[in-house]
Amino acid sequence: MITDEAIRQLNLAPVMLWMSDQDQQITFVNRAWREYTGSMPETPAADCWYEQMHPEDVQPWIRAYHPAFSKREGFSAEFRLQRHDGSFRWMSCRAMPRLDEAGRFLGYSGACLDIHEQRLNEEALERRVSERTLALQQANLSLQQRNHELEQFAYVTSHDLQEPLRKIRIFVDMLLRQEESVAVDAEKLQSLGRIRSSADRMAQLIKDLLTYSRLGLDGLLFTPTDLNTVVLAALRDFDLRIEETGARVHVLSLPIIDAIPLQMSQLFYNLVGNALKFLRPGTAPTLRIFSQTLTAQELAQYPSLEQDGVYYRIVIKDNGIGFNQAFVEKIFVIFQRLNPKERFPGTGIGLAICRKIVQNHRGEIFAFGKENEGAEFHIVLPRNYRAPAL
Repeated sequence: MITDEAIRQLNLAPVMLWMSDQDQQITFVNRAWREYTGSMPETPAADCWYEQMHPEDVQPWIRAYHPAFSKREGFSAEFRLQRHDGSFRWMSCRAMPRLDEAGRFLGYSGACLDIHEQRLNEEALERRVSERTLALQQANLSLQQRNHELEQFAYVTSHDLQEPLRKIRIFVDMLLRQEESVAVDAEKLQSLGRIRSSADRMAQLIKDLLTYSRLGLDGLLFTPTDLNTVVLAALRDFDLRIEETGARVHVLSLPIIDAIPLQMSQLFYNLVGNALKFLRPGTAPTLRIFSQTLTAQELAQYPSLEQDGVYYRIVIKDNGIGFNQAFVEKIFVIFQRLNPKERFPGTGIGLAICRKIVQNHRGEIFAFGKENEGAEFHIVLPRNYRAPAL
């Protein structure tokens, strides 16, 4: 039984309070409750609940309220209550069991707070998140469709374009062999040689474009990758070139990182190949490959990278012809060249492929060069790959 003094104190509280008996009946609501809802003092407490609760919320409330009596546990629920101005507003209700001095269960007492504005803000946020999720799903679907189109393009490139080129090269070789068996027409022979050279370069261009277009399609295949193994494999591919030029190659210990092994092979193959291609006449080529773990201060210099991860800087340094630092960005742009193709053959795609591979791995690549002194390529890669946030 609630004493008069207890009722007086409960009515002085600025918070909406209520009580029930052990038979689940609401037996009391305080003055703050009646003022909020506009209930008359003589209105039974039970009527201040179900008569003013939003019809859609009655059953959810009962499903939270009634089972609590059998468990004698605290509970919470949210529902809409009609305010004195006729509007329904969201309430948050929390209740705890009441016990007498002997520990016998007497019912529940609870408090309610108006959370209408908070609830509306949460619903608005949920709508925005839902809309954003839908937009991302649509963008992802569009990306998948474009990737499918890209795969179709790659097939056309690899089959329909390379086949005519193959025939051109075959027929040019036949003509060259015929010319060798008769009196040599130097001008005709030179023209055929140019056709053969152009066809070879076109075939390599198609191959490089195909490689560039496929980058990023296997982004889920990240696995622990030992860069020592990757670099040594690349050096084995160039063993004849190293022997011919007398190049000295020094490789210090490199890290193990989460990576796409095939793309790492492409990355170091291109960089090692460049170092062994752009040689300075009369200078014995030297190639150094080493790595460093970035300190927190060094990592802060790369604001685009995650600042709480472990990153390595892998450096590939040569003593070749180098380049003018003013043109550093140009070397990473597809089809851009700083040197004549007659002297240094290539398609101008290799370093663009390198940049795209490093970006796929959420890293950075930079180049530093001095003309006739050499070049350095710095690759910053994370130890652990994190998928980009949506």
